[in-house]
Amino acid sequence: MGLTWEIRDFTYTINSRYIPSVMDWADMHPSVGSEYSGYTISGNPWKIPDYYTIDMQLAYEFGKRKVEKKWYDGTRVAVGCNNITDNTAPFISSSSEDNTDKSTYDILGRFVYFEISKKF
Repeated sequence: MGLTWEIRDFTYTINSRYIPSVMDWADMHPSVGSEYSGYTISGNPWKIPDYYTIDMQLAYEFGKRKVEKKWYDGTRVAVGCNNITDNTAPFISSSSEDNTDKSTYDILGRFVYFEISKKF
């Protein structure tokens, strides 16, 4: 879910992502067919907790609404932060690399950045 608000030459954007909790069946998945999970001490499936991130960005574009353009018009400066709440990726017992799913969860944590771009 996201929201963008523009006022004058400023643009504020906020995006959120929510992933509900799921069960990691590991060896108990029907395609494998085991009666217990070899990835947990109890042999039961692993419950992966729900996960969310919030990203924000504030940008300013020079000369966005001007008719007569100067050389610096079209230059955009932005500062942002991904995963503001610094939520760590959940542990997944059957994951072989980094004990999580890097394609689904953010393994970097909070990430602050600065951006400058120019439209020609």
